[in-house]
Amino acid sequence: MLEREISRAEVLATLANGSLLTVYPDDKPYPSALVANDGVPPLHIVAALDSATATCYIITVYRPDDAHFHPDLKTRKPR
Repeated sequence: MLEREISRAEVLATLANGSLLTVYPDDKPYPSALVANDGVPPLHIVAALDSATATCYIITVYRPDDAHFHPDLKTRKPR
């Protein structure tokens, strides 16, 4: 996160207030989801939840770009 100049506060705010874009219920060892903020600059977070311990694991955090996403920055372009 720090290498990409994304603060912990921005990640926490996105997880608390962001939009759920995709759910990956079959991910192992825990189900995960893609969450996006609606702010500027945009932010995507893939996180997994261990419901038994109420632990959230941050898998990746990145800023979507127009090379990989449609103009809404929420819909991935085909590869």
